[in-house]
Amino acid sequence: MSSPVPSNSDFSLTAFAGGTYLSLSAKEIASTGIFANTLAHSPNGRFMTVVGDGEYIMYTVLAWRNKSFGNGLSFAWAPDSNAYVVLESRVKLEVFKNFKEQAGVRSKPKM
Repeated sequence: MSSPVPSNSDFSLTAFAGGTYLSLSAKEIASTGIFANTLAHSPNGRFMTVVGDGEYIMYTVLAWRNKSFGNGLSFAWAPDSNAYVVLESRVKLEVFKNFKEQAGVRSKPKM
C-alpha cells in the first residue's frame, strides 16, 4: 500500500478531514542550556518555563527569548499568568508578580 505523503525531511504534511494535505515547513525553534525536567506553559500562552539542573529559564513562546531565569527546583504559574512561584530550595519559596520578586510573602510552618 502506498502513502500519499512524500518522504521529505524538510517538510511535513498534515491531513485535514476533507483529505486535503497542507504542506508545513519543519523548523527547530531553539535550544536551552539545561536538561529539562519540567516544562510549564503559562495560562495565557505567552511564556514557557523550562525547569531542570536546579534552575529555571522562562522564554517567550513566539520568539523563544529569555524573559527570566534563576535558581529553582520547581515552578508554578498563577491562573492569571501575571504571577508565578519558584521553589528555590526545600525551605525557600519565591513569589513573583509581573516578573518582580514580592517581598514579605510568608507562610506559616506546620508544627
